[in-house]
Amino acid sequence: MNVDLKVIRKAYKYWVDLNFSLSVDMGCRGIGLPEAIYKNLAYHALNLTKSSTLLGYAKDDNGNLIEVKGTANFHSDLTSFSPNTSCY
Repeated sequence: MNVDLKVIRKAYKYWVDLNFSLSVDMGCRGIGLPEAIYKNLAYHALNLTKSSTLLGYAKDDNGNLIEVKGTANFHSDLTSFSPNTSCY
């Protein structure tokens, strides 16, 4: 079951507020975007179904597994999607 987009948006806002407070208000390093947010957002954006058995994987319309990965270093690294899974 995919997470509702409203729930993802709400979680993203909480992350933005927390990240701002850590980095600006406290002068600490911010935190990366949590995988629960970016993975569920990717499932919606790519019209994928979250796999109920394999954490962090989604299935396309043909039942193929797609691994969703992300990065906290958004200035010099991109979030990537792997069409093949090597461990399954």
